[in-house]
Amino acid sequence: MGDTDARKAVAALVATFHREKIPQATVEIYTKHLSDIQPPLLTATMERIVETCKFFPSIAEIRETAARLAGLLPVTAAEALAIVRAADVPQDKVDRAGNFCYTERYWHWPPDVDEATYESIKAVLAKVGDPVGRDGKPHFGWEMGFQKTYETVAGETSWEAMADLSRALPSQERKALPEPVKALTE
Repeated sequence: MGDTDARKAVAALVATFHREKIPQATVEIYTKHLSDIQPPLLTATMERIVETCKFFPSIAEIRETAARLAGLLPVTAAEALAIVRAADVPQDKVDRAGNFCYTERYWHWPPDVDEATYESIKAVLAKVGDPVGRDGKPHFGWEMGFQKTYETVAGETSWEAMADLSRALPSQERKALPEPVKALTE
């Protein structure tokens, strides 16, 4: 961790985006703001940026990519909503005669939800409440309220994560892509 690694990483960026004229003062500013990132994470971040960015990235984009690679950022609002939908499990209760009595709901969180995402979702649910009322009917507009509140909460978490990357390392966890669905004609 230090200026040397950050200077090499920024030099590689400048070489990659050679068509853009990057002044030496910009290189110094980038070096200063990236020097707290651990070398393995910085290397992985630069590789990802080179593969995905069309233009020379901002410092914020680099730090966000590093935080995402380190597994420190919560998922997007749409992904969080999908997690909540999957975790909200309704279970019908019946009497001894087999007659429907009521629907009980409980949370069953997927085991692969990272801590940052889980804490953000938990904070949002504390603010917006359950997706259904006591009568079991969904609250009108709940999903939109959840997503907007989640964006705010996750944004705060993201800033905190990007501010302290000094101890973060790239996540070793690689999520496998789902198996492709076979066409019906096969």
